[in-house]
Amino acid sequence: MGRGTGVLVVALTLVAAGVVAFIAIPEPVGAGLRTPTATIVLQQTIYDIEMDPVRPFVYLSGYQRVVVVSLDTRTIVREILLANLSTGMDLDPVTDRLYVALAGSEGISVVDLASQAPIANWPVGGPVADVAVGRPGRLYVTLGGTGWSTGKILNTTTGTVIGEFGTGFYAGARVEASPDFGSLYVGETGMSPLTLTKLDVRTDSPTVVATARPGQILEDMAVAPDGSALYVAARSPDGIMEIDPETLTSRSNMTIGSWPSAVAVSPDGSVVFGGKISFSEPKLFSFDATTRAPVDVLAATQDVHRLAVDSTGRYLVAFTSNNGPPLLLELFDLSLPADQPPVVAFSSTPDPGHVGEPVMFTAEGSYDREGIFLYRWEFGDGEVAESYTDPVITHIYGSVGSYTVTLTLTDTASQRNSTTRTVTITEPPIDLEMFSHPAGFRLPVPRGWERQQNVSFRGTVTELVLRGPERNGFRTNILVDTDRDSTVRESDSYLRTLVDQAIAEIRKDRPDVTIIEGPDFRRMSGHAGVVFTLSYPSERVVQRMAVVVSDVHDRYWILLLSADADYFPHIDPTFEAMLDGFEITLAPPFLGIPAEALIGLFVAGVVAIMLVVFVLRRRKAPPPPVFPTFTAPPAAGSACSRCGAYSPPSDRFCGRCGNPLLPVATGPRFPAPPPPPP
Repeated sequence: MGRGTGVLVVALTLVAAGVVAFIAIPEPVGAGLRTPTATIVLQQTIYDIEMDPVRPFVYLSGYQRVVVVSLDTRTIVREILLANLSTGMDLDPVTDRLYVALAGSEGISVVDLASQAPIANWPVGGPVADVAVGRPGRLYVTLGGTGWSTGKILNTTTGTVIGEFGTGFYAGARVEASPDFGSLYVGETGMSPLTLTKLDVRTDSPTVVATARPGQILEDMAVAPDGSALYVAARSPDGIMEIDPETLTSRSNMTIGSWPSAVAVSPDGSVVFGGKISFSEPKLFSFDATTRAPVDVLAATQDVHRLAVDSTGRYLVAFTSNNGPPLLLELFDLSLPADQPPVVAFSSTPDPGHVGEPVMFTAEGSYDREGIFLYRWEFGDGEVAESYTDPVITHIYGSVGSYTVTLTLTDTASQRNSTTRTVTITEPPIDLEMFSHPAGFRLPVPRGWERQQNVSFRGTVTELVLRGPERNGFRTNILVDTDRDSTVRESDSYLRTLVDQAIAEIRKDRPDVTIIEGPDFRRMSGHAGVVFTLSYPSERVVQRMAVVVSDVHDRYWILLLSADADYFPHIDPTFEAMLDGFEITLAPPFLGIPAEALIGLFVAGVVAIMLVVFVLRRRKAPPPPVFPTFTAPPAAGSACSRCGAYSPPSDRFCGRCGNPLLPVATGPRFPAPPPPPP
């Protein structure tokens, strides 16, 4: 069922002609909105509610018990255990007793209200559906079960059945007595059309005065305190019908929409309350009994099944449930002035927000006549925050996405209202700054990232390590490594062979690695280069590598980005900017260097730098594999006077920074320098 502007559209399937008709039923718009003052969670379904006329107690009939709720403390204070399932109830203020219909024990349980304890069980010859207190010493009951039966009259002094009334009512009929106890009204529930019966019960031989069928399927009924009207909640005509108590014909209908389910009248008879079971909102209304005009809309949180008003007219209680838990007793304090809900509005800055950075939310555009008591923020990522005074709050999101943020305001009159809006969170922009390394290169690097130079790992040295944000347990990093290799060639075929051999080596340790982009051959800093991208599905990591080779330098440079697969699309443009800005600042050597190495050593260097990334994960990641080493045992050589690196005796230039090396004399006076530290 849908709901338009002030109109509830109810779909009624008409059997005749197989037509589906849609009937627009206007909903009342009250002068104010009331929300529950208190909500009490119940453990069982409630069948009836009675209010103590003297004490601040509410009595609820349930399974094998009557639950007692205090209006003062708004808590359950006692459970009065009974013999069986309790259904209808009625209270006798003269004898201070509560009479409870037992559906499974074929009788009535009598509860003394002073002690809040059962004092008697009276058999009536069948399961009891409802009960009504009549003139002094008389009690009227209707039977449950199935089929048709007459009502029973009990003597409340002896606890015995002394008579019957009616010619037969269908099982489960509800019964109400007039305020002067001279008349009895019986309404058959679940029947279409519904049947109302009025009986004269001034003697123990009741007579039927009137019978009528004013609607469809009766759910509940109540009598005006002065006896001037009978109010019936019926599914058709979808409202609270005002029934003439003499003729049982309908005078008017106070429309509340589909599936009316409960009705109650204030103690002075001025206000009629009606509840409903419906997918639409609201579910509880009040009407002026004289004008039949709406008074208030009461914001019951669930379907309304039973209603009652206390003897002072201050409290309205409603048993609500959406066909299962939670089962609630919602308490409305009618003495409070009707309030309009707060007007809710908020904004966020920056828009869009960024991962890992504060987003400021402000509700300064909200207002309420009585004053705002509580700001409740639901940020859409599972986090909730509340504030009693400050309309401004900040929140940090941990991942990219669109989040539905809900702000709920509660005013000092306990009225609530909410609004939502979608907040978009993106990765923060990355600023670059130029960085130069003594090993002879420079490039733009992310500002603010952790930066380390000449990091040693298992016998190898990586010239530059940049560590960025962590995403999904993997910390983004960029490595720059360089070394001499006289076999490098500035040709696409050489670079293609390099890529193929590198991937083959990597697959020995990680067989699921796949190349997802490239190889892309390009010029970088005036020299040949190749760029390709690898995916590690089992680890949800993506690596993008650039290799630059220089014939004139007999040297290679490796730039490697490693990132979480979800974060990679965001960081990749930054890496491309670094590649575009990469420059070789190392001067070419003056003399040629012999080609002693093989391309396999270059491949080994590529593989080692790619695999070393996985040890940069947080400690909770699985331990890294044992990587192969490719460094040959050092021989006697020269120490670079510029960077301190050792080189073999045959080298005339430093393999790390390209600085010319001094010749090394060996012999008794000139021992060979010690090998580099492990």
